[in-house]
Amino acid sequence: AKVQIKRGGLAEIWRRVRPDGSYLSANDSRIVVGLGSSPAIDALIVHWPDGVAEQFDRPEPKRYTTLVQGQGRRVGAP
Repeated sequence: AKVQIKRGGLAEIWRRVRPDGSYLSANDSRIVVGLGSSPAIDALIVHWPDGVAEQFDRPEPKRYTTLVQGQGRRVGAP
């Protein structure tokens, strides 16, 4: 999945979740985003591998948030 973070007047931040790995390896599927001096997020959108895009409520800063497909608001058309 690809995560898109929109912030007013600033460049968008994109991160890709990579749960793949190889035999006997470990991979952390979490993403961590540094927001710098402007911690405000206008929108958090996940583009799922099946083409569906969903917008989620703004996460609380400095906390891990689990985003589950089907629990956000659909945006755009698949």
